[in-house]
Amino acid sequence: MNRPGSLLLSVLIGAMGLGQAPAARARARLLTTGRIGAGLTDNVDLSPRSSDEPGARTAQGDGFTELEPGVLLTLGDDRMAHQLGYHFLATLFFDQSAVNSYAHRADWLSFYELGERQRLVLNASVSYGRQNMLTLLSAASGGTPAAYRSGRDQFLSLEADQGWFVDFAAPWALEQTLRVSAFLPQDTPTQPKTVSTEAGLALTRSWDRLQLGARLAQEYTSTLAYDSAPRDPEQPAAPAPPRVPATHLMVTTLLATSGYELDPEWRGELRLGVLRAAAADDPNAQLFHPAAQAALRYAVNETEAELSFAHTVRQNLFLADTFLLEELRLRARLPLAAARTEAPSWLAEGSVGYEHGQSVDLVRGAIGGPGVDLLLGDAALLWRLHTWMEWSLRYQFSYQSAVGGALALPEISRHLALVSVTFRYPPERMPTLQPRERLNPSDPAEWQRLLPSERPTALPEGGASDPTNRRP
Repeated sequence: MNRPGSLLLSVLIGAMGLGQAPAARARARLLTTGRIGAGLTDNVDLSPRSSDEPGARTAQGDGFTELEPGVLLTLGDDRMAHQLGYHFLATLFFDQSAVNSYAHRADWLSFYELGERQRLVLNASVSYGRQNMLTLLSAASGGTPAAYRSGRDQFLSLEADQGWFVDFAAPWALEQTLRVSAFLPQDTPTQPKTVSTEAGLALTRSWDRLQLGARLAQEYTSTLAYDSAPRDPEQPAAPAPPRVPATHLMVTTLLATSGYELDPEWRGELRLGVLRAAAADDPNAQLFHPAAQAALRYAVNETEAELSFAHTVRQNLFLADTFLLEELRLRARLPLAAARTEAPSWLAEGSVGYEHGQSVDLVRGAIGGPGVDLLLGDAALLWRLHTWMEWSLRYQFSYQSAVGGALALPEISRHLALVSVTFRYPPERMPTLQPRERLNPSDPAEWQRLLPSERPTALPEGGASDPTNRRP
């Protein structure tokens, strides 16, 4: 490395607080990535199939092309890893250019080994794009359904995560997490702007194959006031539509946690407890309800599968409403060719996610108002042709339907098929995680794959990210 490059690398290491790691051991890489694809969809902007309103837009199909150039800067050694990336995603429709979507996404991912018993995970991201293509921003193994309003509005999404994991006195372990996120529609007065924070603390005691513990989480979500209906530009003197008042929701969850390793490949998890949902500005508006999470996971090398269930209360950022949710997800990743190389030549992945939500009335402490049913199916076939090139064929189906007439949410469905080629330079092993896929902050093994060293790194245990509607 030339002298200016060595000086820049030393400055980066010092700025990231890594003075304890020798600069000579750190390795930096600048990677360029790209993806080109073409697809078809029968609903370009998530519109309802039919509408009784005169002149209302209904579902229309079209073909489209996707272009996604990007750049990744990685820096790491045996005790830390960083990845800074930027990606631009352009979705260009053949006939309906008015719904073209241009999205920007920047990510910073980092992992530190603070000692033999401590690990620190930090990441942050910012996304800007058009809402009608939100579901394409997740990987085929995501399977997280989320209810949207129809339309093609621009949005800005911000998110930051932090996790600290310490084995302070074996076999005891402590986990502390923090997440801050915001979903901000742009120039759309009828869409709510929402900010959310969540803090969690967990204590676990481990035996040979059994783990028992407890987890306490506190979430605060604030939705700003917004217009209940669009203004009529042809009648500027008309009275403004009524405003939907701001809401401030706090959800406290206390869970008893357990995990059991059935064998080296299979693991089961169960969490049971109670939650309290309350309006932050009205302590009498509250609801107590049981909470539950369960998961069964299988993982060996690059083959992994997970079946999970969750029963909880959460506020949907896109709809600005609080729901009691039952979520069921199944996801899998399977190599189809047992090639004796660093990565399989063929790989299949996919997921199915279903969510049923009922609106919660905190003032009355009641459940059973208008709700929503959601279904998302996603599957992909990947062909790793070279260490620097990967072809993929992807299909996605999404459906949402309002339950009860009081919720202003149309019935929406969409089929989408996409074929694309992904490449990166300089040539390296094609990563399992795609550039747009988020890492799971509660599974440090995933972060090991960012380490730019020659030694083999750990593969994930198949843990899935928290199934929420908080992020697009």
